[in-house]
Amino acid sequence: MPIVLHKEPSILSPKPINGKPTGCRIKLGLVNCTGLIAEGLRSAINCSKELQLAIDMGHINGEFQKDSKSSLVDIIIIGETDISDFEIRLYLPRIRQSYSGAKIARFVGKNSASHILEDLILGIDGYLINTWNKSQIVRAILFLHREGVAIPRPLVPILIREIKSKITIASIRSGLSNREAEIFRLLNQGKRDKEIAFSLNISQNTVKTHVARVVNKLNARNRINALIKAIKEGWL
Repeated sequence: MPIVLHKEPSILSPKPINGKPTGCRIKLGLVNCTGLIAEGLRSAINCSKELQLAIDMGHINGEFQKDSKSSLVDIIIIGETDISDFEIRLYLPRIRQSYSGAKIARFVGKNSASHILEDLILGIDGYLINTWNKSQIVRAILFLHREGVAIPRPLVPILIREIKSKITIASIRSGLSNREAEIFRLLNQGKRDKEIAFSLNISQNTVKTHVARVVNKLNARNRINALIKAIKEGWL
């Protein structure tokens, strides 16, 4: 379950962070941090005894840099950007690969955040709200570094709605993923592999792979037998 930022920790908390004494400063890498976001973030870093700007990695459009300092970065912070959420998620695996040991946080608007569940699955570890003051930003960064995941309170209802809309009780009980259940619902409608692949914008081989996994999960003889079992259990 996600760690929810209910009460922000003290900026000068005496508790060790990840086993390190508080004297060890948390090194930050910035991606796409410009304008007011960059100004506020740098000001927050400068006012904290526990944070340090290690590297400004440029922009998320593919030009962000990786150098000898990369191994020293504890948290990467992605600023607000005019590129789409899709493009950000496209680059997340690359950032994660380049800075495998670092946590990733993202600035968002309190009223404009969306697809939080997908962000978390793809590699985002926490969020910073773009209207926060310096103290709130520092406390959230410390919380993320200590706990590993930080979801600010204003974003919790959004995350819960996304979980409820995308994860069904039936799929949890059956052990089927959302995609597997979706494919079998289409099979139940009489769709062929080619039609399913077209509907879901995936390849026929991917459809067949999902079907084979379900057949194996349900200990069925074939896809028809698996479909009958799923229907009888009410999973579709």
